[in-house]
Amino acid sequence: LDVNPIVTENYNIVYYKCDVSKWEEVEAVQKRIVEELGHPTIITNNAGVVQGKLLLDLTPEDVKRTFDVNTLAHFWVLKAFLPEMIKQRAGHVITVASVTGLIGIAQMTDYNASKAAVISLHESLRYELDKR
Repeated sequence: LDVNPIVTENYNIVYYKCDVSKWEEVEAVQKRIVEELGHPTIITNNAGVVQGKLLLDLTPEDVKRTFDVNTLAHFWVLKAFLPEMIKQRAGHVITVASVTGLIGIAQMTDYNASKAAVISLHESLRYELDKR
């Protein structure tokens, strides 16, 4: 993903470039963030790509890319940052999914399925965390 520098005035904003679809990159950037800023108390999962193709026109690579970014990235970010939140018994996870995860639309079958998986992931995580 291309990221332009953030232009700010009187704000303390930092960003880290990372392909969230790759566990190794998420793990590396998590270590940098902790070293430079400490442990975050808020995580926002908001990555997403859309192919915009009919199911029969999707290539295996298209589907893999959609799920890598739209679904697996949520797993990797949670896996990287959640342990410290649990240890500290403090923190918030914000999940951005899509209504298409509940109500499908044409030419977005892979996207819809990936967002349904994200909704289920976070509902399941809520129950896991309730038991702690």
